[in-house]
Amino acid sequence: MSCLLRSVVRTTIVGHSLPRPLFWHGCRFVHSSLVTFRYSRPPRQRIDRPSLLNEVLARTPDSLKLALGLTAVGSLVVFVALPLFALVVPPLCVGSFMAYKIAQRRNRKQMSEKWTLLKDSTLIFRPRNSANPLVLPPIEQINSDLANFVLRRVSDAFLLNEDGVADYFNIESVNDIALGVLDGVQYDWNVSLQTINGVVQEVEDMITVQSRYLYDKRSGDKIAKVIFSLKNLDTPIFQDLLEQSISVGKSQCVIEIIPLGFVANKRFVIKTPSSEGDIIDVEGETRTL
Repeated sequence: MSCLLRSVVRTTIVGHSLPRPLFWHGCRFVHSSLVTFRYSRPPRQRIDRPSLLNEVLARTPDSLKLALGLTAVGSLVVFVALPLFALVVPPLCVGSFMAYKIAQRRNRKQMSEKWTLLKDSTLIFRPRNSANPLVLPPIEQINSDLANFVLRRVSDAFLLNEDGVADYFNIESVNDIALGVLDGVQYDWNVSLQTINGVVQEVEDMITVQSRYLYDKRSGDKIAKVIFSLKNLDTPIFQDLLEQSISVGKSQCVIEIIPLGFVANKRFVIKTPSSEGDIIDVEGETRTL
C-alpha cells in the first residue's frame, strides 16, 4: 500500500511537471512553496503616520493658532510673571533702600569722627611755596605731595613702632611697606558760627578725605587701608567749592591705618608729628609696588 501511494504521488507530480523542488522525508514528499514564499517577498515598508497633535495643528487655522498663542502668553504674564514680580521686587527695593540708608548713616558717622579727630590734631601739612598763589598747581602735584607726606609719617610710625603698629603687622623694616595709588576721595562740609571782627558770621569748613592701600612688599598683599583727612587752616582764596577742594593749603591732618579683614577690629590713629622729627626723608618719592 505504501509503495502504491508512493508511485501515485510521484506520477502525479511528474505528470504536472512542477518546477518546485521536493524533499524526501521517509515515504512522504514535502513541498517547499511555504519556504519560498517566506524568503522571496520584499521587506515590509514602515509607514509613518502623523501624530494626533500634528493632525490637529495641520487642520487648525492660522488665526486660531495666533489667538491661542496670545492667550497662552497673557496667561503666563498674569498668573506667573505678575505674582513673581509682586513677590520679589518690593522686598528687593526695600532691601536696597535700607542698605543705602545704612551706608549713608555709616558714612555720616565716619565723617563725624573725622571732624572730632581733627579738632585736637597737631599734625600739620604744609604745601610747597608757590610763586603765584592765585594759580592752582596741577592736581597730580598736589596728590603726590600728600602721598609723600603720608608715607613719611606712616614710615616714622612703623620705625618707632607707635602704638605697636609694626608688631601688629609683623613689619621688621620700613622698607617692607609701600603706599599704593589714590583709591578714593571724599569731601564733607560743615557750617559753624564764628565771630569775626566782632560780627557773628557763618563759616563753612571743608575736609578732604583720601584713601590709599598699604602693601607688604615681601608678599605684595594689601595689609591695611590708610585714610588721610585734612582740613584747611588758611582762609580759602577761591570761593568755588570745586576750586577749594583741589587747593590744599596749610591743613590739620589725621592719618588712620585700618587693617583689612573681617576680624580686624583695631585702628591706628596718627594725629601728632613724629617724636623724632623727619627721621626718613622721602621728599619727592613714593614707594609703590
